[in-house]
Amino acid sequence: MRPRKICFLLAFLLCFLIGNIFLVRSLEYPVKAAPLENTVTVCSSDCAYTSIQLAINNAAVGNTILLYAETYTEPININKSITIQGMGDDQTIIQAATSPDTATTRVIAIQSGATVTITGVTIRYGDASSLPSNRYGGGIYSLGDLTLSNTSVTENSAERGSGIHCGAGTCILDGITIKNNNAVYWGGGLYINNTTDIYDSTIDGNNATDNGGGIYIDVY
Repeated sequence: MRPRKICFLLAFLLCFLIGNIFLVRSLEYPVKAAPLENTVTVCSSDCAYTSIQLAINNAAVGNTILLYAETYTEPININKSITIQGMGDDQTIIQAATSPDTATTRVIAIQSGATVTITGVTIRYGDASSLPSNRYGGGIYSLGDLTLSNTSVTENSAERGSGIHCGAGTCILDGITIKNNNAVYWGGGLYINNTTDIYDSTIDGNNATDNGGGIYIDVY
């Protein structure tokens, strides 16, 4: 083989290897791309907002709030129809406190009339048991129409429905994990008082002092 051909092949192989190294690095450490239309971003730096609640307050109906792979310590109140999208329940965490059994409020409240989708997050460390009223839903207290997918709800507390309290409206739970939540009375993992559909989900290791350690259904 001629020397020029050998040099060309070596150069080609070197460029190929370098290109693949950069590709692997880019996959390992994803770049914060420009958000899609009707999407607002939340992260500690270089995003539209650093607070989820501030993003919700300023979002328009139908917007998607994109949460990057971080831990967000703040209670959230949702009073409009939006989507909250994380990077996966092992990467995006929403919590009411920095450690278990220290919170004084729930993690997420969804108000009546709101149609909300939440996907790809972990919701943890909420405690609604000491609130002045409505001591339900330490992780999520929903009075709207909630679709929850690819999400973990863990280590929350409340009088009832410690993980999730599905009140008025509807709940669709798809591919979620509800575990290690504790209720003072009923529904350690999930309290259902509306129309709720559950698909491909795990409810395990939850406790209630009275009834329904995993699920309590109160339909009347």
